[in-house]
Amino acid sequence: MAKRFTDTDKWQKLWFSELPPKYKLFWIYLLDMVDNAGIYDVNFKLAEFQLGMELDYDQIIKDFGKYIVKVKDTKWFIPKFVEFQYGELNPANKAHLSVINKLSKYNLENYAIMGHTSPLNTPKDKIKRKRESKRKPKDLAEVKEYLKEKNIKDVDALKFFSFYETNGWVQGKNKPIKNWKMCINTWRSTEEETKSSVQITFSCPNHPEISRTASKDTWAFCPICKERLVDIDKIKLEKAIKK
Repeated sequence: MAKRFTDTDKWQKLWFSELPPKYKLFWIYLLDMVDNAGIYDVNFKLAEFQLGMELDYDQIIKDFGKYIVKVKDTKWFIPKFVEFQYGELNPANKAHLSVINKLSKYNLENYAIMGHTSPLNTPKDKIKRKRESKRKPKDLAEVKEYLKEKNIKDVDALKFFSFYETNGWVQGKNKPIKNWKMCINTWRSTEEETKSSVQITFSCPNHPEISRTASKDTWAFCPICKERLVDIDKIKLEKAIKK
């Protein structure tokens, strides 16, 4: 069963208030019988049967005036129907596309407002968009904003975004990520493990012969002078600078 918006102000409009009672009823009937593009397949026999009264075709054309457009003898169009029901039409919106196609078929495009926004979306479109926003961020700025909001300082937003953007936001055996924000915790754990697993060579600044290889976060001291061992590459760099 189709559900539509209704203009409750019609009862206050002069043209409608001056209609005979039976044509007020026919107008309401007409709005229910048009298709999603506001086009009515003229069928007076059916209308008279369903409403239980006789209708005068010529009188309706005269009384309704500009509020209906004769597409041809068997079809009428309600000019303000599309704008009232949908607002601006967007070809990217599935609910709007069929309306646009019908208007084009009968050269009625001028009666529609074409825009780039999507005032109406089908329930499926809304669910899909919601899932997509959870599956991945819309851009790098959203990642930075989330990290700032959660006060997460040990994650490189650019590195995180670039990695998942490149691989299509999948993980494990190419399974689509369901919630990118949950990946932040996994990313932090992986980064910590990576850092702790990096092996570097430490040496004593005073006794170069004293050295050992260990993870980056290791604290070690020279057995001779008790000086803390430092990254050997750092020692080489400082010597190169002094030269």
